[in-house]
Amino acid sequence: MSPTLSNGQILVGKIRPDRVARGDVVVFRKGDETMIKRVAYLPDDRLEQFYIAGQWRAAPNRLSYRTLVSHHYRRRDLVIPRGSLYVIGDNSDVSVDSRSYGPIDMADLIAVIPGKKSLAISPFAGIHESAQAVASL
Repeated sequence: MSPTLSNGQILVGKIRPDRVARGDVVVFRKGDETMIKRVAYLPDDRLEQFYIAGQWRAAPNRLSYRTLVSHHYRRRDLVIPRGSLYVIGDNSDVSVDSRSYGPIDMADLIAVIPGKKSLAISPFAGIHESAQAVASL
């Protein structure tokens, strides 16, 4: 899948949200970095993981999942802890996300952009195009 956002785009979202839904885009702090990812699993959701090369990991895609199952890799369910989210980048083939570092703490959220109303505006877009994008929210 290709990236949803490009460098230089402006995001419109809620600062310090009280609700997060599956499919929302979240902006959060991870160490010294600010990251933008999409919510895949919510607190109390179950995620199947496989033991690969000495580590528990989620399958990166459906083809990998079928291969791991057919080759009888050890697997377990991970329950997403309360107060945490499991996030995946839209460009999932190269994204560093919860599949690498695990669930994120909701206290680290900076903003949420609702999935069905995601908005990214190019700073070079015409004023009319930007106004239409904002009006569609």
